[in-house]
Amino acid sequence: MKATTQQVEKLETLGLVQLIGSDKQVAWARQLRADALMDYADSLMYYADLRKNLVDVVNTASHASDWINNRNNPGLIIVATAQKLKKQIVK
Repeated sequence: MKATTQQVEKLETLGLVQLIGSDKQVAWARQLRADALMDYADSLMYYADLRKNLVDVVNTASHASDWINNRNNPGLIIVATAQKLKKQIVK
């Protein structure tokens, strides 16, 4: 789902990490990240625990290039990060 400019800005208020990259990369990656989060928008609005956990996972992808390189499947960022976190917890 394509996020509007207003939705991108509203999602930023959830405490998302500031992305690292050139101005152009950051602008593009902010849009890609917002688009990915919009897929979870209904759940994010109603379930505070899910919102915090998803924001924590998304915040680990702090480089704009993470979002740009995975733009065709942003869920990979979320899954890969969740797997890394699981491995850290299981240790």
